[in-house]
Amino acid sequence: MSEQNKAISKIAELRNKSGLTQLQLATLAGVTPNTIQNWEVGKSGIEQIQKYIRLCRALNCNLEDLIDYVSNDNKEDNKTTRRLS
Repeated sequence: MSEQNKAISKIAELRNKSGLTQLQLATLAGVTPNTIQNWEVGKSGIEQIQKYIRLCRALNCNLEDLIDYVSNDNKEDNKTTRRLS
């Protein structure tokens, strides 16, 4: 990915292929419909996504590999984690 190329969001295309509305996608993603709209038109979020892509390429990993999920059930024992499959 060249820094000289302009990043264009494909979120709307993927959302439409999935048959989801902006509201449905927002609910699934835990964000507001306005956030989805901004992402789709490239108003915000694209720069952050590009940083994560570069980070994954540098670490030779997938995005899911960057995060461990810690169970909220046992706040004293935060060593219980599960990986996103």
